[in-house]
Order: sequence, then C-alpha cells, then structure tokens
Amino acid sequence: MTPHPVRRLAAVALAVCLSACGPAATPGGPGRSVERVAGQGATWARVPDIPLSPRTDPVLAWTGSEVLVVGGNTGSICPPYADCTTPTELASDGVALDPATGTWRQVAPAPVGVWNSWGGGHDSVVVGDLLVVRGTRDTSWRGYDVVGDAWSTLSPPPGFEGRLVASGDRLWARSGSRILSWDPVADAVRLEASYAPQRPLQDTQLFVTPAGPVLAGVRYGEAAPDEPTLTQVDVPDGAGGWRRFVTGQVGWLGHWDGRRLVGVEPGEVDGGEVNAWDRAYPFAGTLDPRTGDWQPLDVPRADLSYTGWRVSAAAGSRIVSLGHLLDTRTGAWVALDRPDSGLDHNLAATWADQRLFVLGGVDQEAGFESPAAPEAWWWTPPA
Repeated sequence: MTPHPVRRLAAVALAVCLSACGPAATPGGPGRSVERVAGQGATWARVPDIPLSPRTDPVLAWTGSEVLVVGGNTGSICPPYADCTTPTELASDGVALDPATGTWRQVAPAPVGVWNSWGGGHDSVVVGDLLVVRGTRDTSWRGYDVVGDAWSTLSPPPGFEGRLVASGDRLWARSGSRILSWDPVADAVRLEASYAPQRPLQDTQLFVTPAGPVLAGVRYGEAAPDEPTLTQVDVPDGAGGWRRFVTGQVGWLGHWDGRRLVGVEPGEVDGGEVNAWDRAYPFAGTLDPRTGDWQPLDVPRADLSYTGWRVSAAAGSRIVSLGHLLDTRTGAWVALDRPDSGLDHNLAATWADQRLFVLGGVDQEAGFESPAAPEAWWWTPPA
C-alpha cells in the first residue's frame, strides 16, 4: 500500500538530515517550540594523532573501555541534497582509542570494506564482546571479536531485517509474524513472540523493553480524510495478544531511553490546503509502553544560521539529534555548537560513557571530492 504522503515526506526529510547533516528544514515543536540553549559549561577537546587516512562515515562503537573506528568512505562524498550515491570507496582498516590514556592502537582490518549509515540497512551494534556490522562492500554481515581482535562472517536468520536492536548478548528483529532473537556468537535463534494481530502495523521499529518487545509503526490508508496517519505502538498484553496505543504524532519513534519511546523529528504539519486538518500535528513525541501515555515533545526551532555540528547519536536518556542534546530525564535541550574546526559535514558520533566522541569529515569550502584530514573530538556535556 502506498505510504501516506506526509509520513513519507517526514521520513525522507529526516533521512536526508541525518545522512547529510545539512540544515534542518522545518520549525520544531507542536505549536510551542523551544529555543536551543547554548552549551554553557560544555567543552570540546581535540583527540590528537589519529592514525587513519581521511574518511567519512566509519563504523564507530563504544566497547565499554575503548572507542572503535573501522572502515569508512575514503572516496568522493555526496553533497547535501545532491542526486548521487555515497560511499564510493570503502576502507577496511581500523583503530581503537583508550580514553583513559588518550592512546590509539591498530585493530585487525575487516575482510571487506565497511561503513556506517543511518539509512539503507547499513548499521552496527555491539552485542556482548562482538561488534556486528551490517554495511559492507559485498553486503555480507561481519562480526569483530573485541577481545580476540578477529573478524568472522555472520549468517543472520532469514528475514532478520530492520534496524539492529541489541539486548544483552542477542539481536532482536521482527520477521513477518514472528519476533526473533539471535545470538550471533552461538548462531542460535529463538522465537520471542508471535505477532499476528488482525491489523498488523507497517514500517515498524522494534524495541526491547521491560514490557516486552514493542513495535512502533503505522497503518497506512486507515486515517479519516481529515486526519493524518498517526504513529501507533503495539505492546504485548501478557496473554499472547497485543495492545495498541495511538499517539498524537506523525513522526517516527526512534529511541528507547529506558522509560519511554522517544521521537525527536523537528516540525509539525497541518495538512495544508489539500487536507486541511483541524490542527497541527507534531513529528516529535514520547510514549510510555506500559500505560500508553503519549506526550508531545518540544524541540528547538530550526535556525538556518546555526553553524554547530549537526551530529546524531543516542544512548540511554541522552539523545543528540541534528546537533542538539536532549536529556530525557529533564527535558532540557543543549546546543553542541562546534569546536575550532573547519569540518562541516559527514561527522560520525557515538557516546562513550558520559562523553560524545565525534569523527569526520568534510570541509565544505574544500569541496566534496574527498574527505578532509580526519579529526577526532570529545564533547563533554554541561554538568
């Protein structure tokens, strides 16, 4: 079934922003947007002597003691909003950074070129002591043993698709009417739940929560003519069935912070002259899967003059989206701004305990024919 046009537009807009790190195109908030707050008390610190050639979009991962940097695009970069394809050339070498000492070490190179992206089925996640990478030159799945410093080829179960979701030592995924978990080390698959409601959700994102495996998605074609396609959430009811909660937002729920599902897409939409809904609906919101309580989420206004680094990364209650940190415990937003750097685009980021590690990227003034010299930075949020 053809996706709802507003839904499709929101997804495309977010994908472009996340992959290109360009300016946000829409104002934020459900009619009461918050202004961004400068990161007073936050600090940037350069990580020196990164032993890698210039690259963008490498695989970044925090192992609990080191930051892994593997692969990335070493060729030309697709400029924001341009009609071209990235990556063009993939690296396979990698290094690890010990934050305690500030020293780098070489790690075993991947058997094939690898990279990381928020879209297109290219992502990575640490499961136990294994870094699972789905984003390789030959479309294979690869695993890096953090302790043994060795790579292996992984064979995921059939239908194991969607964004990689880790819980403990297992990866989870919805496969049709089944929700599976997979131990990639033992290559053991387990059926966690059956998902066969009368009207299953479409375009789902899976979350593993204390309430069980939760699916957030939509039902295209069922909204009234004067209403948008709203995000919905299915939660196990404890008796083999599912409870469905309907939110008041049209944007994706993309993160589980330990208490609530969170979506941070900026903007709102009222249907315009064609649909003429009775009010504006936000893209952002949060939902408690235990109770179904949904709340709109205020996001910073889009500021085309904002020159901060528009990086994205999430861990627990800390969500960095398009260059702003949201602490879901307090609801406060803080702008990252930027360090003393000429880089502008294709900056990869990951949380490493309480600090954000950022690596890139592209100097827009120098052009997009090749990455700039690699720079690595720590960003420490305000206390």
